[in-house]
Formats: sequence, structure tokens, C-alpha cells
Amino acid sequence: MTSSLTIPISTSHGEYFIKLTTIDPLMVVSKDDLSLFANCTIYDILLACKHRDVDVDMEAMTSISTELQRILNVNPNIILYFFCDFDGKTITIRQRDEQIPPQEFRSRLFSLLFDRAVNKGNRNKFINRKYVVNIGEDGDAYIHLIFPEHLTRHADLLASTIESQSK
Repeated sequence: MTSSLTIPISTSHGEYFIKLTTIDPLMVVSKDDLSLFANCTIYDILLACKHRDVDVDMEAMTSISTELQRILNVNPNIILYFFCDFDGKTITIRQRDEQIPPQEFRSRLFSLLFDRAVNKGNRNKFINRKYVVNIGEDGDAYIHLIFPEHLTRHADLLASTIESQSK
């Protein structure tokens, strides 16, 4: 059963939201490995602006990263799956390095801010793994799995599925 949760985030420059939607483990791992996920939930993360004409600024990115850290702290048995999109319509970032594709820039920025928020006085150890998957003419997709250290085996199984998609 798929469920979702939307978390609003307001900053001085705009309104954003994080939408978490459960991913059925059967969609991403084999039946043989399914029992491992009995006590673990995988969430797809969507980061978006409430209004399309708002750019994401540093305050918003920091707030989003801090909220993701809070979610991980409160729910120790979750893995977050984040796909850096191609279209740039969900979230636009005005000041970015034009030498790299937008999805790679989002990936780098997200990693930098998330890792900084997580490592700032946090007792829990979270891992932010990035995977690059070639999607043909569209270029590369940047996917992140974010999880507590004790779910490394779970993330490894998900990673093998992600990596097999790029072949």
C-alpha cells in the first residue's frame, strides 16, 4: 500500500514542500530479499515550490535539509530515495554552475547542504550515497539514497537495482 506525507516549509522568500511517498520494496528488490525490508520503509522524496515563480535560495535549501535530517532522526528505519529531475520545473535554482547539467548541480548542492545539516552536532550517523545512471539521450540521472548506518545492507540491495538500470 502506497502512502504519502506532505510537509510544508516556509521561508522569508517563499513556500516549499517535501512530499514523501512510500515505495513498495517489491518494486525495487527481489522476492528473496523482501523479508529484509519488513521493518524498513523506503520513501521517494519530492522537493517542490508551492508557486512556480519562486527560486530556491540558501535559506530554503538549508530548511529542507534540516527537515530531512529531522525525519531521519525521528524514523530510524527509513531510507530516503531522491531523484534529481531533468526538467527544472519542480525547483529552479537561479544561481548555478552553467558548465554542468542542472540535475548534477542539484545533486551536488543537495549533498553539500544535507551533509552539512546532518553532521552539525548530530549523534546519529547518516549516509548519503549518490548514484549516476545513464538514461540515454537525456544524459545522466542523479539518484541519492539517504539512510542511517544500520541500514547499509538494505541500501546496498537498492543500489544494486539502481546500478542494474544503468546497464
